[in-house]
Order: sequence, then structure tokens, then C-alpha cells
Amino acid sequence: MQFQGYSTTAAGISSTAANGQSAGGSGGAGDCGGGGGHATAGITGACTGSPAGGAAAGSADLATLTIGGGGGGGYTAGAIGGNGGGAIKITTTSLTNAGTITASGTNGVTAQWASGGGAGGSIYLIVNST
Repeated sequence: MQFQGYSTTAAGISSTAANGQSAGGSGGAGDCGGGGGHATAGITGACTGSPAGGAAAGSADLATLTIGGGGGGGYTAGAIGGNGGGAIKITTTSLTNAGTITASGTNGVTAQWASGGGAGGSIYLIVNST
């Protein structure tokens, strides 16, 4: 298989405690949401009393690819957390990349009681030249 000159993006979904093991905590009254976690824990929301960010998940050696955790929602209506990044694994004998390969998380919503941003996902490239 050969990939050449493509731009690839893996977009995840916004996580919650129910569907994302590394989702940021959602803000209660007057609180901001926490950031999503991935290889490291997400950060606590910026407002006083805000919940913690999502827990670290996945493995440093990428033995298990995981998506980035979504950010926690803020207290302000419509302040949903940012999406976590997706997961990409490419195994090939040749790779020429003239574009980009990304698995980025998205920003949270900026508001008085903002939401947390999503964590980036995983990219695993295996190129076996012959």
C-alpha cells in the first residue's frame, strides 16, 4: 500500500463520563468545564471551584490507540466541551506526505463560564521500506 500527497484528519466526538474514559468534568453553577485527557490528564477548568480535567488514558507505546477525551461542558448555556481527536493508524511500505496528518482536539466554547477543550488523539505510522 502506498500513500502519497494526502491530507488526513481524524475527528473524534465530544466525550462524557458515560462514553469517554478521559472526558473533562462538566462545570456546575458558576464553574468552567475541565479539559479532556489523553496521554496525560486534562487540566482543571479555569474558574474557581471548577472540576478536574479528564484522566490520562491510552499507552505511551500506542499498543492501544485511543481517541482524545472531550472537554467538559461549562455552566453557560451552549458551552459544550470541545471534541477529542480521533485515532489514525497507517501501515505501508512507502509514505510521501505533502499534506498533513492530524488528530487534533477542538477548542471549548469561550463564555463567562466556559467549556474545556478536547485532547488530541493518536497517530501511529508504520513505514516498512523494502
